[in-house]
Amino acid sequence: MKVGLIDQIKGEISVMRLIRHPNVVELYEVMASKTKIYFAMEYVKGGELFNKVAKGRLRESAARKYFQQLIVAVDFFHSRGVSSRPET
Repeated sequence: MKVGLIDQIKGEISVMRLIRHPNVVELYEVMASKTKIYFAMEYVKGGELFNKVAKGRLRESAARKYFQQLIVAVDFFHSRGVSSRPET
């Protein structure tokens, strides 16, 4: 594993365990083996957003709805001092 990757994963898990927001999937449990990490997370009806986008262009109304939910969730994280950064 890359140096620091374990600490980064632990940090992200710590944040996800604390966050409760309607636009963020809740993390229930984390389990690990020597080679894998398993996450038990809230079930979300409707599937993954990525799969919806991968099928092709979304209707404008649906795209606006998803975008607004995403922005509200990001604002929630930022208001609590949690920020995202690109992977290096």
